[in-house]
Amino acid sequence: MIKAIGFDLDDTLYDRSAIYQQVYEAFQSDNPYNIPFDSFNPVYQHYSKNLYQSFIADNCSKLHYQLQRTIDAFSTFEHEIHLDPAHSFLDLYKDCKKYLTLRPNFHECLLHLKESSVELFILTKGANAGQRSKIEVLGSRQYFDEDQNFISENLAYSKADVEIINKITNSLACAKDEIIYSGVD
Repeated sequence: MIKAIGFDLDDTLYDRSAIYQQVYEAFQSDNPYNIPFDSFNPVYQHYSKNLYQSFIADNCSKLHYQLQRTIDAFSTFEHEIHLDPAHSFLDLYKDCKKYLTLRPNFHECLLHLKESSVELFILTKGANAGQRSKIEVLGSRQYFDEDQNFISENLAYSKADVEIINKITNSLACAKDEIIYSGVD
């Protein structure tokens, strides 16, 4: 019997690509590089993922990872940008994050699950402050109790690590086969 369902935050509860597209389009209005978003975004996400791993391994600062992913992505397309434009990109991202919304129909789905006594939780990778901010903007507290937000920075493990699964099963007092993970890689 399923007793708990965990949801990833980024790209599951909300569409991260839509946010990055808004950021990219706003950035392009002042810095036209003529790179289609559909070409830019996978490269940006690649650098973001790799630099995030460096950040959680304590090999670089959060600000370095946030700026360098933009610099490296544009460099891939032979556009050298420096710190000021990278800061502008990051500032646009921070501004757009203030307007996150759940994916269509998720509100109804989450309410139904909560009413059915299934325990709901979030399992997400990222820096604690940034992920908590997104959880707040999405209005997720009506679905997920505060102690059911599992963020990789707080757990000192990445999502795919078996230790995270052990911590969650212990925290929820459920067996591994009583938990479903949605969007968690």
